[in-house]
Amino acid sequence: SKVLMKILYGARMCRYDLLRPTCMLARKVTKWDEACDRRLHRLVSYINCTLDVMLRAWVGDSLSTVTIDLWTNADLAGDPDESKSTSGIFLGVTGRNTFVALSGSSTKQTSTAASTGEAETVAAFQGQTNVGIPALYLWEVLLNRKGLKIQFNEDNEACLAICRMGRNPSLRHVDRTQKISIGWLHEQWEDTYEGWACSSHVTCADIFTKAFATKDRAYWWQMVRLIAHLTPK
Repeated sequence: SKVLMKILYGARMCRYDLLRPTCMLARKVTKWDEACDRRLHRLVSYINCTLDVMLRAWVGDSLSTVTIDLWTNADLAGDPDESKSTSGIFLGVTGRNTFVALSGSSTKQTSTAASTGEAETVAAFQGQTNVGIPALYLWEVLLNRKGLKIQFNEDNEACLAICRMGRNPSLRHVDRTQKISIGWLHEQWEDTYEGWACSSHVTCADIFTKAFATKDRAYWWQMVRLIAHLTPK
């Protein structure tokens, strides 16, 4: 636990690529087994091999043109023990020549999702209520722009449709099981945030939800670069 919590502190501060494996292991602290030992050893080995990877930021645009972008993503039944989904959230300041990572998180959802659209909608709700909209209070002051909106990037068309329309007959149960409000997401649409469809290959929150096999090493480093984790080269 001592080793894991030290890694978690660094992951939350400046190594967002470590968030998902660290949080997955943190869930096993009270039921630790040999498999967890192997996972922890692999995590520490990865850290030892990537000491030159650093969180970078660059600003090359006027403050009047930058935007606050939010990415959310979710897997379906990613937890092998409880079959619960994981929500990934990433917030940053972006522009044509600007990218500043503000926060990243990887959290297990409290209830089992019945579909990918449900899991993605839960992640969208968590991202807006816990990260996106609270950040507007600060950034409206820092950017001196009243009526600032969150630019919400989502790779799931069903989730965007639910946010845009405010209803879905197959998700009538989520207000009871997931404790979220689809109506609230719809009310905030175009008021405090604007939704955009983006490809899964450029979703910054993807790295917080999925495990990557060894054969996907090139794709893994693509995801690491998307969240501005770069080497000096």
